Amino acid sequence: MKLKSILTCLIIVSMVFFGGCKKNQLVVKYVISDQESQIYEVDQNISSLIDNTSTLESVKISSVDIHDFVQKHFPFALPYTYRMSELSNDMGLGLLRETEEGALYSVYPVDQGGKLLVFYNNEEWQEETDDRSIMRWFYVREELCFDDFKELIENKCSIEEVIRVDETEQIFKNLWFGEWLSREPKPERFGSWHYLSDGILELAYEKNEKGAVLVDYAWHPDFQLDDWQAAMYTPYNARVLDIDCFSR
Repeated sequence: MKLKSILTCLIIVSMVFFGGCKKNQLVVKYVISDQESQIYEVDQNISSLIDNTSTLESVKISSVDIHDFVQKHFPFALPYTYRMSELSNDMGLGLLRETEEGALYSVYPVDQGGKLLVFYNNEEWQEETDDRSIMRWFYVREELCFDDFKELIENKCSIEEVIRVDETEQIFKNLWFGEWLSREPKPERFGSWHYLSDGILELAYEKNEKGAVLVDYAWHPDFQLDDWQAAMYTPYNARVLDIDCFSR
């Protein structure tokens, strides 16, 4: 009986320890610097690279370190700063998908757990070999829905409270509270975005003496991604294929 009790305690301690280690993997001090985006030739037709049937588990795809990805490719988290060709040259395109609605996106496994989704501009007028601008990226570790955030939004909570609901929010805290070597000043307001099971949630924060507080949000239950380049605006449905959805 004593042996059974000891084993039970060891299992509980291990779960707490390793769960904490996994969470701490996301807490990193970022160093943000100015970088020039590099353009590379696209030497293959986009359509020939699309794979809508394979899973991340069934094919050999190199995983991505989420911290390297954010610091190197998205120091300011802005769209149209980086392109598909640059991402392909550095870390490949993962599993490239295209939906019936015209969304074009890559899926990557992440070293710290979960998956990375990167969406590309995909206009009808673009040629198969044209490079694509990167519209948005999402880091997803588990299935969450809008109801998981509803109380936080209503109470204008702190960023720390959001992190307790969705650990991936830590990445945005790393980004906006990191060491900036850029010529650009640190913004007093910043945003984050979350790919949920029932839509896309965008959060807006304002910095204060305690860190940052939630001041606004935008909810897109139709998975609509706003194309921020107004001259090229077209509706963009970012709903992923069923094969890439999380399940509880």
